Amino acid sequence: MDVISFSFKNGKYNLDGIDVYSLEEFYIEKNMRDYDIVISHAPNVRNHCKFINKNYNEINKLIFFFHGHEVLYSKEVYPKPYDYVKKENKLKETVRDLYDIYKVRYMSKFLKKTLQKSTYIFVSEWMYEQFKKNIKLDETLYKYKYLES
Repeated sequence: MDVISFSFKNGKYNLDGIDVYSLEEFYIEKNMRDYDIVISHAPNVRNHCKFINKNYNEINKLIFFFHGHEVLYSKEVYPKPYDYVKKENKLKETVRDLYDIYKVRYMSKFLKKTLQKSTYIFVSEWMYEQFKKNIKLDETLYKYKYLES
């Protein structure tokens, strides 16, 4: 097992016997064909989807772990801040809401494209229900599991 850290800029390091690569170092040292499975933990549009799209033809199997933010609309599911918490300004709020619309639409198209190679794991049944509501994939076309508490 190897790990790619999209926030790690250069090189690689070893943590508890597992090599952790920057994206640049991964492409220098590794070949996607050497891996049976790619696991994407909390996939995001900017890094995970871009990496998977670039390497899709060499990927045999994908497993996606969904925690929430990847397929949720913040305004709909996150609680309102307490009165004493500084509120976001309207511009920031609007930008966040527009990004959420983009993110969910993009993720829906991306997951349809990668459907044949994918299995989905959700942190809860509630998360799975939100996924179905927002992503709108035909449930009969994919394998999934949600973690029970």
